[in-house]
Amino acid sequence: MPQPHKQRKDWAQFANLTSHTSTQGPAKNISPNELVDMAYYRSTERTTSGRDVLRALTAYAQDNMVFDDYGRPQPVDDAAYANTPRERKLNKFGKAYMDDAKLWLHKYMADVVVDAAIYMHKKYGWTSAIYDGLRTVNGAYNAYLNAEDSDLEQGLLSTPGLSAHNKGMAADMMMFDASGKLVNMGGNFDHLDMSTNGRACTDLPKEILDNRLKREIAFQRAALSRGRLFAPLRSEFWDERFPENDEDNWRVLDSLTRCTGVHMLSVEDDANRRSPKDSNGRKAFHEKWEKIDYQAFVKKWQELLDEQKLRAVLELPNNLQLPPDRSTIIYHGDYNPLYDRNLIASGKNITDNSLDTPLTKQA
Repeated sequence: MPQPHKQRKDWAQFANLTSHTSTQGPAKNISPNELVDMAYYRSTERTTSGRDVLRALTAYAQDNMVFDDYGRPQPVDDAAYANTPRERKLNKFGKAYMDDAKLWLHKYMADVVVDAAIYMHKKYGWTSAIYDGLRTVNGAYNAYLNAEDSDLEQGLLSTPGLSAHNKGMAADMMMFDASGKLVNMGGNFDHLDMSTNGRACTDLPKEILDNRLKREIAFQRAALSRGRLFAPLRSEFWDERFPENDEDNWRVLDSLTRCTGVHMLSVEDDANRRSPKDSNGRKAFHEKWEKIDYQAFVKKWQELLDEQKLRAVLELPNNLQLPPDRSTIIYHGDYNPLYDRNLIASGKNITDNSLDTPLTKQA
């Protein structure tokens, strides 16, 4: 029988959040026009092979879909859904979005996603499924209320307002092989075992490690080809995203070195990273890896990466500038999180905005 949740913070603490990690003055507001529908975005390019290489399914709008024996989400009746173990459900947090919520991404992120999906289809015959993109603060709060305490304690679900998802600049995705079977990456979307979800986890079969690396290479290739930096979430192999700011660029380097077969962080570095806030270890990690501006990042790039090998692994042309010019970088910290109240007029909202009491009363 499910245990009652610990006390959760009130909506008022999340209702008016802005970004405080902007690198270029006050953070920008995202216009609804900058969000694209991932069911159709660049559909002509996606279907040149005769099939769409990217499927969009808004996971947190579902409450009847389970993974079949091939890892594919399928609808079932209420009784079957109730009897399905949580780990086999597409949506593990309870319904957080409206029934007809579409899957939106910021167009900058969407281009990287589509480019990577096309590449993986051409290279490996994989098709991709995107299960979550824009998660407004309203939607994130709904999931936060529904989540198990263990989800929050393990970091499976981020705090509302603090994620790249809240700007449409993160994408949760899985891949399927030519036969339609889930590509083995050691789990499916929102896999509950956080001990094996991390990209730096090496205690896994070679097939899993190889498949995880293939997708990481595909996304880094897509991002760098567009002059972007990419910082896939280290703790979840299915989460792809832009870095937050300069301090987040250690994750860019961590990912790129991993693509070339090198694990950047030492055992001591990783222990310091995991140390409690304000501890000496955490301060040491900050000084070494996070307290850098873009110029210092470029220097670390040159020290850590064999450019010739990186270009070969990522199949990048020799005339592509590496690292990218600072002017083309997208940091999600430069943008404020989106609320459904920002999107209702455009029809791009994913919840009914009922948490936002003042706007609801006005209506």
